[in-house]
Amino acid sequence: MECIENNKDYENTICFHIQTHQPHFNFTANLIDSLYEKTNIVELRIKIYCFFDNDESISTFKKDFPIQCQKINCINILEILHSKLDDKIISEVEPFDLDNCEKLNFKWQHKRDASYAAIKRSYGLLHLNNLGYEFVWCLDSESLVLDKLDLVEIFDANSKPILCVGPNIKPKYFRDSKKLFGWDENYNVTPRQNDFWIISTKYFSNMIKTLTEKYKKPISYYMRGAEIFLYECYLYHIYKKCNEDIEVIKLEDGGLLGNTMIRRAIENESINLKEFANELNTLYFNKTQSYFGNYLKWPEFKTKRGKELLKLLNIKIAVSNWQGNEGWTK
Repeated sequence: MECIENNKDYENTICFHIQTHQPHFNFTANLIDSLYEKTNIVELRIKIYCFFDNDESISTFKKDFPIQCQKINCINILEILHSKLDDKIISEVEPFDLDNCEKLNFKWQHKRDASYAAIKRSYGLLHLNNLGYEFVWCLDSESLVLDKLDLVEIFDANSKPILCVGPNIKPKYFRDSKKLFGWDENYNVTPRQNDFWIISTKYFSNMIKTLTEKYKKPISYYMRGAEIFLYECYLYHIYKKCNEDIEVIKLEDGGLLGNTMIRRAIENESINLKEFANELNTLYFNKTQSYFGNYLKWPEFKTKRGKELLKLLNIKIAVSNWQGNEGWTK
């Protein structure tokens, strides 16, 4: 296998993170099946860690999906909260009691369910950092592998943290993170161009320690919004401030957010779709091979030019918001 020839220890440096709850158990099972059927996860010996809310939910998943359960490591998030993660991490008084525990009142904060998911994933990433993983590929349970792919291509392309940013069409991203961290700098870009999340555990854990030290509170106090958006803002800040080994991909013409640059290419018939796809693949999609699941279902991809472009783009994984609605065939 290529992993042996390259002498790269993928098994002990990278893993998959999936968090789920009972309404998404069938989606989770489908995602696990797609990883095993359409990738070389077995040959590379890559582990999947699936995070559940409690022992009861793990028991239900094992009962309903015994085959898939044998292929993953089931983790009770409450056990992580009760374990010693790090001397600098403050324990939760009432784990995940978001209705009653103290919180920092920022406008960026999301509704209750989203905040719960952000806190849950944060603790999961800290746990995987403690297990020694350098990178963690976080996949929402509604994601799905659509076409066969070689994980080595993605892992090698992301051997250092990669951040994709677009034009500053969403100023609230850095405005709110600036308030949270207390930064002086203003950044004129918008992160969160995709739900492709291979997370550097070093940078993520350092971010959590920075915020914990600032507020002297548990994670639930300040992590009341999208944890990945915060991580991407933090990554860009580190990149600009310290010139660390982070690759930043800058997209123009509106970026990927809201399908902007893709929709413009589809609607503008003077644009050569093959040339456009080759440029975008080289710049971004060859490194991720993934795209927002909900964006793939938008009307522009159902037009003649949209279908043509979709066949040319190197997209093999629908990340987030894919399962549960009508599917798509490339």
